[in-house]
Amino acid sequence: MLKKKDILELAITIVLLFILSAIVIATLKRTSPAGRVRMGRVTPVLKQGPGVQNRGSFKKLQEESKNLKLRRDPFMPAGTGYIEGISAKEDLVLTGISWNPDEPLAIINDSLVRIGDIIGANKVVDIKHDKVTLNDGSRDISLTLD
Repeated sequence: MLKKKDILELAITIVLLFILSAIVIATLKRTSPAGRVRMGRVTPVLKQGPGVQNRGSFKKLQEESKNLKLRRDPFMPAGTGYIEGISAKEDLVLTGISWNPDEPLAIINDSLVRIGDIIGANKVVDIKHDKVTLNDGSRDISLTLD
């Protein structure tokens, strides 16, 4: 036989379950069908109306940006980005060296680089007081301060 305390606990549990069920059902009724996400199927919604540009503007922007030359990859930390089109020594300009025996730095094509960084198709191999040595995969290239 159940004691009075056990019956009271059981009754409270049942009441709380009904309250929780009512809250869940009310929440589901307030959510519109468009707000529900069905597993396995997601339908993209394109906004329409004032202030929303059409897809043609994006394509036009893509075409215009193809001819832009970036000094570095904006998604990489300074000095570590690969910049296409820089491969010859003539395209590389050493403008400064910050000498520190532990971590020397150089400024090549307005980008701050460290040993191991890649600029263009060249890897920074060594930085000395007056020159920087790069390697393009087949040969070493030395840049000196003028």
